[in-house]
Amino acid sequence: MRLVPILSAVLLIACFDIDPDDQDGDGVEAADDCDDFDSSVYPGAEEICDGQRNNCNDRRWVNDHGAWMDEHEGDGPVEVTDDWDDYYSTGPAEWSPTAENTTLYLCERENYPWYLTITVDESIRSLAIRGYEYEGMGGTYSPSVMTGWHDTVISGTLADDGLLTLDGIRVATGIASGSGGNLSLEGGKLFLYDVAFDAGEAGAFGGSIYTKDTAVSGEGVLIEHSEAGQNGGAAFFDGGSVVLADVTVTDSVAGFGGGGLHFEGVDAELSDCSFEDNTSQDSGGAVTLEGTSTLALSDCTLSGNAAGEGGGGIFAFDDASLAATDVHFSSNEASGPGFGDHVLLRGELTCDDCEFSGVTSDDIYVGPDLFQGYSFSGTTDVRCDTTSGCTEGTL
Repeated sequence: MRLVPILSAVLLIACFDIDPDDQDGDGVEAADDCDDFDSSVYPGAEEICDGQRNNCNDRRWVNDHGAWMDEHEGDGPVEVTDDWDDYYSTGPAEWSPTAENTTLYLCERENYPWYLTITVDESIRSLAIRGYEYEGMGGTYSPSVMTGWHDTVISGTLADDGLLTLDGIRVATGIASGSGGNLSLEGGKLFLYDVAFDAGEAGAFGGSIYTKDTAVSGEGVLIEHSEAGQNGGAAFFDGGSVVLADVTVTDSVAGFGGGGLHFEGVDAELSDCSFEDNTSQDSGGAVTLEGTSTLALSDCTLSGNAAGEGGGGIFAFDDASLAATDVHFSSNEASGPGFGDHVLLRGELTCDDCEFSGVTSDDIYVGPDLFQGYSFSGTTDVRCDTTSGCTEGTL
């Protein structure tokens, strides 16, 4: 009875001419090959930027191995020959993936960033841009994709099932006259892992990031030093959903609302997050919630954010809902005629195990007329508009 599977295995090997001692056919026997199922990986192989230990050393890549692209059509990664780092003579290069599924691997070349604008469209099912840390002067760095203060770095529209993945890169110095200096994306899905967005500028919304009707998820996201002329100094999310963990938003500015993040009609969840030293000229120094947005914050800190009007930390508009669990509000400030150094509330608030510290006036100001309700655990200083119907005092 056992002869059948044994015979089948022998026939299968014979049919495909596979050497059992060299499964991938790279000329190195399995005993000496660190990956006998990948023909690009063996002792002495060329080291390329694809995330693999091609030559079987202790590192999966080495510095200065450029950019490699895999269009997943069976040929494996191919080195990008375009001169993507020659900004000073040509300006940022322009690249649009043409295959349905593409992975772009970036390693640092001679410690220069990649000067590049990337455009996606609805024909793309999956585009992944993956970077690999390198050792540079003074520390470890991620490859940078930037425009040198020209245009949006990554932009376009995805189909509903389209996916853009950014992994291990820094996206920086993009400028948009409209929205999204570093990233502007409509539709589809966006996955972020260990990504930094830096020094983005937008004339309207989302200094670094603008998304519309996009499902955003990921972990390990830093947005800093960005500015929007209107709302969302760091990022503006318009519709869709946002689920992010390990998020830091810092040193960003909005000309109107949401010095850090602005949500409009979005269901959002942020955990292990930090908002520090963001500023809005109007309301919501760190965050604004508008429309029917819902935001769940857990294990987060909002510190040193400022609003020119109300809600030094967060401003929740009329139909918005905020649920905060284990959130520390510290030294946020609403200056001018506004109210609520930490939170200006016109929507609904649930606050469980929240801490409020470092202000001299009210922690939470409950605005007029359209206030939906609140519940707190812990001690909270609440001041109410006379028409809000809430209970003023220390709760």
